[in-house]
Amino acid sequence: RYGAQASSKPFREDRARRTVMTEAEANAYLRLKIPLELPAGVLEPYIAALGGGRVSAKAILDLDTVRRGAANAPIELSRWLTGRVPVSVTGVFKTRAGLATFALESASIAGIPMPKALLQQLVDYYTRSAEFPDGVSLDAQFVLPAGIREVDIQPRQAVIVQ
Repeated sequence: RYGAQASSKPFREDRARRTVMTEAEANAYLRLKIPLELPAGVLEPYIAALGGGRVSAKAILDLDTVRRGAANAPIELSRWLTGRVPVSVTGVFKTRAGLATFALESASIAGIPMPKALLQQLVDYYTRSAEFPDGVSLDAQFVLPAGIREVDIQPRQAVIVQ
């Protein structure tokens, strides 16, 4: 959960459970389990583990669905793009003691470099909730779920430590 507090239970490295999740396993999960949980207009998510903490995520964004679904859709997008467009984001995922951050390196929409401010509008739009009425900041630190303490992103896999 975004913005939640980390557990105060001490983390013992000697009791840590390590789980390796391959890129293929993560993408199978995205294809089979996540589609019903995705916001309207987000299709075909894909994630690549690049190593050194770097990840790349891609999806198809159906801007017509977004536009029809909400009056508060990101206005800049509706001025210059319509239909289904690919969105790509690359950055560094850092974790420590059950907390994580994402440092954006690059983003594009329909192959056009996207400024961080525009990406933030998309993230705001898709993460609004009763708990976060303005959405979630790209720069915000967040608590990892399921007792995860660290995630080590390696080429084509992630090592999850609980």
